[in-house]
Amino acid sequence: MSKGYYVTYEVVDYVHVINSALNETRRRRANIDPSTGTSLERTAWEYCIAVEALYVHLIPELRTARMRELLVRARKASGWEKVRLADQALELILEKLNQAGLLIRGERVEIEE
Repeated sequence: MSKGYYVTYEVVDYVHVINSALNETRRRRANIDPSTGTSLERTAWEYCIAVEALYVHLIPELRTARMRELLVRARKASGWEKVRLADQALELILEKLNQAGLLIRGERVEIEE
């Protein structure tokens, strides 16, 4: 029998995936400013899609029916109502990520004096 070893080609860090989706969501939300001449409908739609993408990236245990309901309603809404519903869904997603310990990771370091 020959001996061998396992070579890992790529590792996907779930927290990195979530962080990337959160950054995209933040960027899309910041772009909603009709005073710049950008269409409110277009930017609200892009923000809603970014929140949906974040939702899709959640592991099933973190998804809730309320999140899904808000996103379905947001897709059907328009303008600031679409933004408000997407904001509510994002808030629920952030709460779940925080409860799961996926937003802020680290450890306490004791310093001796």
